[in-house]
Amino acid sequence: MRMMETIASSKVRDNWATTFDEAFYNGPKLIEKNDRINLLFSSPMIKELLRSNYKLIIYMEEEEGMYAVHLSGIKGTYGHGESVEEAIDNLVHHLTFLVEEMYSEFNRYVKERHNDIFYLLQISLMDKKELFELPVYKYLESEYLPHGVEENEVEAWIKNGGLIEAPTYRTVKDAMAALDRISDQNEIRR
Repeated sequence: MRMMETIASSKVRDNWATTFDEAFYNGPKLIEKNDRINLLFSSPMIKELLRSNYKLIIYMEEEEGMYAVHLSGIKGTYGHGESVEEAIDNLVHHLTFLVEEMYSEFNRYVKERHNDIFYLLQISLMDKKELFELPVYKYLESEYLPHGVEENEVEAWIKNGGLIEAPTYRTVKDAMAALDRISDQNEIRR
């Protein structure tokens, strides 16, 4: 006996609109076909679950007029550029490639990149505008880390509340605006 009632796939086909509405407004539905169970879940519910459990944060580093951005949760996701916006665009391009690859090879991702899946699923439900609303933290050099936190522990420290309270910039848009103001002030001084 299952903890939740299953719906036969033939019944779902006959009443697709009703099943879809119930899953969207009332909660997930288990659909059974040939002893296989599929879960029908609404996008807003999945988004909220992922957002609350798998924080997406953008880290930013500036060096010699170049910007590098990195997304939390997925190792090796970087974007570089002469502006924050260009770096984010490059990051979006990289993430788009990863999301497409994940959906085309989902079984492989479940086995080999299971830590990345929850972040990539969340990203796949976002549009570029939402990505620009993520909090931004400046990359922490090891001398700026709190006592006892090693560089390789920064993400775990953040997930446990280390930086979540006070991002360097509330959103990517705020970071771009602040950096534009700093750039404008430097131009005026020259």
